[in-house]
Amino acid sequence: MNTHYQEQQIGYVPVAIFGLCTAGMFYLGFLFGYNILFILLTIFFFAVTVVYSNMRTTVTDDHIIVRLGWVFEQQIPLAEVTGIADHEESLMSDWGIRPLGNGWLFSISGYAAIDIHMRNGSMFVIGTQRPSELLSAIQQAKQVRISVGVESS
Repeated sequence: MNTHYQEQQIGYVPVAIFGLCTAGMFYLGFLFGYNILFILLTIFFFAVTVVYSNMRTTVTDDHIIVRLGWVFEQQIPLAEVTGIADHEESLMSDWGIRPLGNGWLFSISGYAAIDIHMRNGSMFVIGTQRPSELLSAIQQAKQVRISVGVESS
């Protein structure tokens, strides 16, 4: 399996925000006594910090793979991709890992992203620091699949 593209992003802003929340909950627990609520909230903020700490995007011969932290991995089959395009993100609406109306958003850093349209009508928005390279890698991987007769449209 060839790798056409690989990028790792560090989510500095989310890590700072959720890291401060974790430290704050730990401190409040120290001041007011550790009860189950403080312990659960501290664990929650720590887990969110881990998930948002980094995002790795990889394009192989068969898939676009998005891995978040050490917890979550989404594999998008290239055979199901029908279209890709640039996507300009806004700070308030396009950061995070969340469902969209017809797909998923994965973005932890920056304002650039790409839209990936799927055969079943769903869509993925993937944040990237290098959108033109990611678009080229997906196009190259799709071309490789077509040229060896793996995909039929």
